[in-house]
Amino acid sequence: MSFDAEVARGLFRAAGVKEEVIGKIAVGASLVDAGIDSLDFANVLLTIEERYGVQIPDEQALELTSLGAMAEYVHARLE
Repeated sequence: MSFDAEVARGLFRAAGVKEEVIGKIAVGASLVDAGIDSLDFANVLLTIEERYGVQIPDEQALELTSLGAMAEYVHARLE
């Protein structure tokens, strides 16, 4: 199963993140700089956990600071 940046963007949509914020998210750029707040981030993590059955511990969630990092983390757990 593949989990890449484009799939991650779809999960941001499913989590209710506004389209104008999603449009600012670049693969290597900071999610905070793109406008993702803590509530958006928590909703995205919950959506990932529910859809893919991947548990993301709090310590590791704090390291998922970019779309690329998030995609790499989840993809590695799906292999």
